[in-house]
Amino acid sequence: MRLSSIARVLVLAALAALVLSPAFAADDLAVRITGAVQGDIQGDNPRPSLGRENTIQGFEYHHLVTVPTSGGPTTKHETIILTKPYDRATVKLWRAMDQRELLQVEFWHFRPSPSGDGTTERYYTVTLTNARVVGIEQITPNTLDATLVQWPSIERVRFEYDSMRVIWEPSGLQYQLSTAPLAQ
Repeated sequence: MRLSSIARVLVLAALAALVLSPAFAADDLAVRITGAVQGDIQGDNPRPSLGRENTIQGFEYHHLVTVPTSGGPTTKHETIILTKPYDRATVKLWRAMDQRELLQVEFWHFRPSPSGDGTTERYYTVTLTNARVVGIEQITPNTLDATLVQWPSIERVRFEYDSMRVIWEPSGLQYQLSTAPLAQ
């Protein structure tokens, strides 16, 4: 009976290791920003493989595009919100916002390879042309709350843009959207 209990624990541990392995990991986001004045705005992405070295690590990416239900022709592009840790890009992003610097911003979305071999692949890219930083919200978790100790200080950076290209990397399928907040 005791051996059976040990075997069950080992099986559960193996299943937990499988579920927590990179093949089941959440998507990863890397961001490359090039400014018209500052040039390459480098970040501190801890995952240097697949071209992510010196990119900005993204925690969250939010974007909403809608079409009017009234039959109007104008697609409405909301600001893109990038949630990222404080890093060496932080000060340059403040400068870019203050000086209204034009940027090219690339959001590289990575996922575990569908083959299940434990590798990661870049599967989706969003490129913004003539983008601008239009807002930065910095958040430091409550330092008195012990449950938040492991959370880093973050910032939510908001971008508007003239055009956006989306690419599904596995097939190369892409589309250019040119109706955007700055173009209207």
